[in-house]
Parts: sequence; C-alpha cells; structure tokens
Amino acid sequence: MHALTATWFAQLATIRGCRSESVTLESGETLAALYARLIPEPRRVPVRFAVDDVWATGDTPARPGTVVLFLPPVGGG
Repeated sequence: MHALTATWFAQLATIRGCRSESVTLESGETLAALYARLIPEPRRVPVRFAVDDVWATGDTPARPGTVVLFLPPVGGG
C-alpha cells in the first residue's frame, strides 16, 4: 500500500475532521488530484501545497512516505 501523510490547516481540518491523516494514493496522482479527491465540491478552496516542508505545485506527483501540507488562504491583519 502506498500512502502519504496529509496535514490539513484551518477550515480544511474541520472538513476532514482531523489535522493529519494517512492517505492511500492512487496511481499517478498529483497533489491537485489528491486534493480534489479528498475535499469535495463545493467545500474546496484554493490551496498552497508543501511537500516535506518545501513549497510544491498542484502538478507535483504525490509520493508515498511524504508529508503533504494543504494550506488554504488565511485572513488577518
């Protein structure tokens, strides 16, 4: 089984019901595809991705054994 650790921030943690979880990957899945599979419309918001604490893009392949951060926009001042 190929899995990674997904770490959710802000409202995404509420939607998923946890801050962190192990997620099984589908073959050839990118970070954007993984996000689309795990966060259903219409609750999906724009996010930034980081893999093992390094910024990544949505077309980055999701790799087993990594930690992926899903970071939505944050308001404040």
